Amino acid sequence: MDTAFREENPSESTIHDQARTGRPLSASDSKHQSRVDELIRENRRVKQIAISIEIGISQERVHHIITNLLGYRKVSVR
Repeated sequence: MDTAFREENPSESTIHDQARTGRPLSASDSKHQSRVDELIRENRRVKQIAISIEIGISQERVHHIITNLLGYRKVSVR
């Protein structure tokens, strides 16, 4: 049996993730949010792929900014 778990005091162990190295999420910052909002206000029929090409971020990040951060949703009136 492995004794590594027995030797640690349970009150001293942490259950939270340690900080990891890697690329930070910078595609959802306020600069990109304001630029996406500006492009939508200029042309409300603009497509997500066009926004992602214009700004230079992924289409998934554009969708996240539009739906979750800006709160826009698709409205169809006929």
